[in-house]
Amino acid sequence: MHIIAEFLTLIKTYQKDIFLGICMILVASIGYNLGASNAFRETSGESSTEAAIYQPSGTDLPKRSISKPVPTPIPSPLDLRVVVSKSSKNKVYHHTWCGGYKQIKESNRIWFDSAEAAEAAGYTLAGNCKK
Repeated sequence: MHIIAEFLTLIKTYQKDIFLGICMILVASIGYNLGASNAFRETSGESSTEAAIYQPSGTDLPKRSISKPVPTPIPSPLDLRVVVSKSSKNKVYHHTWCGGYKQIKESNRIWFDSAEAAEAAGYTLAGNCKK
């Protein structure tokens, strides 16, 4: 019984410090859980700025939906011809949308109807061109 009385006296002596310590632990715990919840929301596809809004059931209000970005299709080139240079020693071809195409003089250009035709003639795609 004597130990319990000493313990209660100790608690009464430091009750403000104990209360402050418990409050700090609670605030730290709440902050940690809010951060973990936000991290989970961002990895699951929701954005923290576009969180769902609570709406009570039975109302006629429209629910807010989170829009996802729609990928834009890559445009296909209209001109499938390729060009090589007569004076080229490295035997590369360029598509008409590549920068290397514009550097070949008009008088040095040899045209192929397709990349396959240029490859059949022994040419390879230039390093700065993409299909």
